Amino acid sequence: MKLKTRYEEMSQPGALDSYNNFVGQDDDYRDWYGVLGRSRDSGPLEESNFEVALAQLGGESEDVRVERYGHWGVGWVEGIYVRPGSQALAVAEEIAKCLEEFPALDDEDFARRHQEEVQRIWARMSDRQRAEHFSAHRQDWVVRGLWDLIGGVVYGEFYGGLPYESTESLVATY
Repeated sequence: MKLKTRYEEMSQPGALDSYNNFVGQDDDYRDWYGVLGRSRDSGPLEESNFEVALAQLGGESEDVRVERYGHWGVGWVEGIYVRPGSQALAVAEEIAKCLEEFPALDDEDFARRHQEEVQRIWARMSDRQRAEHFSAHRQDWVVRGLWDLIGGVVYGEFYGGLPYESTESLVATY
C-alpha cells in the first residue's frame, strides 16, 4: 500500500472528503503523508490499529501529527500524518506494509478491544435479544452451569460465546 499525501487523500472523492468541502486552516501540511485514520464510528480494529500505529511512530511530535476535524457524516475524523523525509515516514511505510499482509497491527490489542466491545453490546441487549442470540449460537458457548447461563444470558453480566464468528455476528447485528 503506497502512502498518500494529505493533499492526494483529500483530492480524490471518497475516503474522508475533499478539499472542495474543507473549511479550516490548512497550514502547510498538504505534503505530509497519511498513515491511518479513524472516526466516531470506527470499530475495534480501526481503533486498535490507530493507537498501535501512533505508539509505533512515537506519538505526536514535530514529525507526527494527529489532525482532528468535525465531519458532517461521521461526526469527527482523526488522521495520523508524518513529515516527508523524516524517520517517522520510514516507520509509517513499514506500518503500511504490515497492514497489507495482515489486518491488525497487534493481535492482542485488537482481541482485547473486540472483546470489550462485545461485552458492552451484550450488556445493552434486552433479555430477549440475548436469549435469541444464545439460541442461535448455543454450540459456541462455554457454560459451566446454570448460574453461568443465568448470569450471561438473563442478566447480561458476560458474553460466554468464544469463537470470533459468533462475536462478529453479535457486533454486526447490534
